[in-house]
Amino acid sequence: MKIIKEEITFETGKSFKIFSPRLKNYFYWHYHPEIELVFVEALNGIRHVGKNISGFVENDLVLIGSNIPHLNFDYGIETEYHQIVVQFHEKFVQHIVVPFDEYESIRVLLEKADMGLSFFMKNNTK
Repeated sequence: MKIIKEEITFETGKSFKIFSPRLKNYFYWHYHPEIELVFVEALNGIRHVGKNISGFVENDLVLIGSNIPHLNFDYGIETEYHQIVVQFHEKFVQHIVVPFDEYESIRVLLEKADMGLSFFMKNNTK
C-alpha cells in the first residue's frame, strides 16, 4: 500500500486543531509533518504507527511525531467508538515550545514521540 502525504491546513493564527474523524471503513496509510495526539475510546482496535502494529482494548492514547507513517486508528473497528485527534502545526515546537524554558518537559516528551509514544491507562473502577 502506498503511503500518502496528508496536507493539513490550519485556520489563520491557530497552532493546533481538534476534530473527530470517522474513517473506519477506509484504509488511510499516511504521514504529515504535524505532530498528532490521538485518543480512541473503543471496545478494541489495532494501532499501526511506523513499523509497530499492536492491539488496544477499551482506550488508546498515542502521540505521533512528525512524518511518522500511521494508519487511521478507527480502521476496521466494528463496534461503537469515539475518536479525538489533535494536530499541532509543524512550527508549534519551534515557535511555542523551544523558546520557553518552562516547556522543557514538553519538548522532551515530543522528542520521545519521534517514533510514536503510546500511553497505557488503567481503568479506575470502584
